[in-house]
Amino acid sequence: MDLGIRGRVALVTGGARSLGQADASVLAAEGCRVAIFDLNARAPRRRPRHRGGRRVARGYGCDVRESAQVADAVATATRDLGPIDICVNNAGIIFTMAQLKDTSDADWELNLAVNLTGSYHVTKAVFPGMRERRWDGSSAWRRSPD
Repeated sequence: MDLGIRGRVALVTGGARSLGQADASVLAAEGCRVAIFDLNARAPRRRPRHRGGRRVARGYGCDVRESAQVADAVATATRDLGPIDICVNNAGIIFTMAQLKDTSDADWELNLAVNLTGSYHVTKAVFPGMRERRWDGSSAWRRSPD
């Protein structure tokens, strides 16, 4: 499949395993350089590769709940890989909440911090550059037929 994103830089949060790792692999197969943000700086066991077999992903330790960590990780990834064009906010927790009467404020706040505020921090950090370069991803889908 050709999504028209070859040569772009993609950021995948929560990309060290499961769905995030699969997202990173697909983006790499499409020809993207991939920044993988995860709590643990180590990249996935099997780093994504381009079709040609070259490794194209780098791991960055980042807690998406912390805006300063996000800003630092985005700056480092941009320096290493280039400006970020694609943002996949995959980081999240599936924390089984108890019944409302049994849910603690701390559990509620943790879920919101990772699943909602984390996406806000990452998007806020990368969107200005994407907008400045006029790359919001929609242009890849509106290409005229060859």
